[in-house]
Amino acid sequence: MAPNAVEIRDACKEFGRSSKTNVILKNLNMTVPQGVIYGLLGASGCGKTTLLSCVVGRRKLNSGEIKVLGEYPGTRECGVPGHRVGFMPQDIALIGELTIKDCANYFGWIHGMTDKQIEAKYAFLEELLDLPPRNIYVKNLSGGQQRRASLAVAMIHDPELLILDEPTVGLDPVLRQTIWDYLLKLVTEENRTIIITTHYIEEARQAHMIGLMRNGKLLDEGSPGFLLAKYRCSTIEQVFLLLSSKQDMGNSLTMDGNTIGNRDYEYNNDVTRSEDVEIESKPEKQKKSFKQNYAYENKSTRFGRAKALLVKNILRVIRHPGGLGFTFILPVLEIITFFMTIGGNPKNLRFGIVNEEMGNFSTCESYSANLPTGVIYTDTDCEFTGLSCHFLINFYDSLEVKNDYVYFNDLDTAKQAVKEGRLVGVLYFASNFTESFTARLDLGQDADDPILDSHEIKIWLDMTNGQTAYLIQQQMYESYFNFSKEILKDCGMNPKVATIPVTFHAPIYGSFSSNYGTFIAPGVIVTLIFFLAVTVTSIVIITERDEGVWDRTLVSGVTTTEILISHLLTQGLVMILQTLEVMLTSFGLFGLQCNGSFLTVLLLLLIQGLCGMCTGFSISVYCDTVMSSNYVSMGSFVPIIVLSGSIWPLEGMPEKLRWISLCLPTTLATQAMRNVLERGWNFENYQVAVGYGVSVLWVGILISFSALLLRFKSG
Repeated sequence: MAPNAVEIRDACKEFGRSSKTNVILKNLNMTVPQGVIYGLLGASGCGKTTLLSCVVGRRKLNSGEIKVLGEYPGTRECGVPGHRVGFMPQDIALIGELTIKDCANYFGWIHGMTDKQIEAKYAFLEELLDLPPRNIYVKNLSGGQQRRASLAVAMIHDPELLILDEPTVGLDPVLRQTIWDYLLKLVTEENRTIIITTHYIEEARQAHMIGLMRNGKLLDEGSPGFLLAKYRCSTIEQVFLLLSSKQDMGNSLTMDGNTIGNRDYEYNNDVTRSEDVEIESKPEKQKKSFKQNYAYENKSTRFGRAKALLVKNILRVIRHPGGLGFTFILPVLEIITFFMTIGGNPKNLRFGIVNEEMGNFSTCESYSANLPTGVIYTDTDCEFTGLSCHFLINFYDSLEVKNDYVYFNDLDTAKQAVKEGRLVGVLYFASNFTESFTARLDLGQDADDPILDSHEIKIWLDMTNGQTAYLIQQQMYESYFNFSKEILKDCGMNPKVATIPVTFHAPIYGSFSSNYGTFIAPGVIVTLIFFLAVTVTSIVIITERDEGVWDRTLVSGVTTTEILISHLLTQGLVMILQTLEVMLTSFGLFGLQCNGSFLTVLLLLLIQGLCGMCTGFSISVYCDTVMSSNYVSMGSFVPIIVLSGSIWPLEGMPEKLRWISLCLPTTLATQAMRNVLERGWNFENYQVAVGYGVSVLWVGILISFSALLLRFKSG
């Protein structure tokens, strides 16, 4: 008795949990002898696709047993998933950015074929299936052409077991018959086993055996002639209708001692040897050829699979010109935008000036036309004149900040302009500002309150923009000190009299010229590299799952680990180029200072990019749709950049929140980056080493999470 290619016993498969369980397969039994075409008939939704996915090892049964080619799917001895099976799923499951020949190369390389073998086999299939020109992208093919291309790649490696899910849907009748003739030839001459699903009931009469499936159960199986004789019907459709009616009635149909859905399988094996279908015995040498072919395919090196995966990934990237440009232009645009907008002093701020000291003059320019300084020299003393205008001119020129002055005659009108948003603040000088300034110098601690009050520069600011208001205050203080020292120096007095008794010496790290942009630049660069990698990788696996390429590749014997590594390598190359772009723009174009080693910075950013890639893969594995993936990746951006200490010191957070912040992948990396750039530290410093260590730890955690989740989702 010939061995069976597929044996299924009491198969049960359900999806969901508890009360929402959806039962797909219900104690299903099926036997497919070796060297036959087995036609599996059933309406959409009856469980055919789920059954086939269990046969090829992509899903596991909740209970029951499946043997394929004498072994359990997933074992090394079985070879399924792997080289011994060719699988054409119901969906096209091809990559739109690849040509038909590219797809043939992809699956051929996976199965260990050489380029010469692939070309020879493809040339034959190209003629047999009337394939369109080989250089046309799959996404540009019609539905029928795509199905023919899908069938071609399923047969490219001459598998021992061929499983075809509705391969002839939408095809020309002549071509459909040509395909059937070739499948029959594979069975009779090469002892192949073929399982084929179809909606065309009469077409299935060409199969050696037929299985009638409905509502998760196999109603009966056998040769077409035997089923017609057994149920005394003239067509297979009548047989199917009869069995379906009996199933709905809940009765068991017993005939010749066999009950529907619970049959003796020795009987079914006899069916395959009935007079209705004659299956020729095969020479012994052909049976041995399978073992030789299987041994040969097992010698297909990992290089073949790696080549297929890497070439596929690279072609998908470079054949998206828009996406490719976005990938490499976006980092440069973002870093340019940052350096051009953050850290610069505000310019063209409009101040209201109420200067009662000017008298009838409308502006300080006209009042000070003949007074180059605020000092008039006499033989015995120096006399101050127009100090308010002298201060305003000094304030205008300080720190390269250009302010527009708007002069008002009364204070209330100026304040109203601030309330209306037309001014950022108002400066008020009393009519005796200069005299009070002189009196304070002369009287010192004996100066009374009216003198001190008139000497003040009174300021009202719009504090809704805190950063601008802070810079204005800082500029105001510095301008006043410079103004006071200049006046005292012109009068021959010691300028130190105008300073406070606090001296800031040269900084140990950094410089007094450092601004807010210098502080947040390390965090922005680290976060940019991290989220660029997240963006690129967060939809990769989802896209392949949606296309069906993921499952089809796994059925071909590729492991999830190999797929992940291939994506890490190709996306890693993209990430390296993006990192170099960001560094060249930051340090070369905008002159960001680095007191440490550029190599230390590069290595830190590459690790952060790798961490971002692993985060993106985790999101892609966890989420089922591109939309949900985008929600997760975009939703995590603000919390990470806010909590990582990129835009505000960690010391400003509540203590408990700070501990959460320190656990994020970018926080300690940002601190390490800042220490390298500003302090010149290297790996020997604990804070820098911790930044690297935490990043590497996150990479390990995310890779492990992705691998475990993939295995869980794969059943």
